[in-house]
Amino acid sequence: MELIYIFLIFSILFLSAVIYLLSKLFLHPLRDAITKLDQFIRDTTHELNTPLSVITMSIEQLDRKTLDARHLKHIDRIDVASRTISNLYNDLAFLISYEHTQKHNFTIELLPLLEERIDYFHPVADAKKISLHLDLHPSNLLIDREKMIRIIDNLLSNAIKYNKPSGDIYITLTQNFLCVRDTGIGIQSDKINQIFNRYTRFDEANGGFGIGLNIIQMICKEYKFEIHVESQVAQGTTFTIAWDKRS
Repeated sequence: MELIYIFLIFSILFLSAVIYLLSKLFLHPLRDAITKLDQFIRDTTHELNTPLSVITMSIEQLDRKTLDARHLKHIDRIDVASRTISNLYNDLAFLISYEHTQKHNFTIELLPLLEERIDYFHPVADAKKISLHLDLHPSNLLIDREKMIRIIDNLLSNAIKYNKPSGDIYITLTQNFLCVRDTGIGIQSDKINQIFNRYTRFDEANGGFGIGLNIIQMICKEYKFEIHVESQVAQGTTFTIAWDKRS
């Protein structure tokens, strides 16, 4: 009987070693791919900075009153594109520096910050003829301002990106939560648990790196916020970020 136990122990150890070696063997290409993708993101972010700044400043300096309707339409399209790229750039820059950046937590007023970000994304929503419905109330929260901006921007960006033309977005802010609901393509029920994984996208047709929701999840874990997701295919998606009443 003692020999049987010894045999079983050695068998388990042997199998564990085999499983460990096989897992390293099969996971190595995946880790290598992720490492290369992370390096690509770093390189892309560095290259995006200068041309994006030039485009943004050029648009801001334009005197729109001197432009006719046709040229103004082209400028509006460039403006929308630059805002979309800017949001992507900010996500990439945040992702690269996240682990090495110190917190700068302050009690901030969410209402004016949210209104500022909504105003920033208005041209992007207008380009798809999306209507914004606001139910906003004063709310204070102890958080790093830039991290709260990343949460807001990614919620708004996704609600616009995955919405249908002439759709609606409902934004609610209370003392305890922020809710963004869209009338877009929705998410399949079996995919909801995967949407926060980095490099995962709702819909391949809409492009992007698939990092926005991962960033939201990272920040919410850091501050112990709760994330609630409700979605129905072809009906829309609701994201709710809730925080402790004592925050």
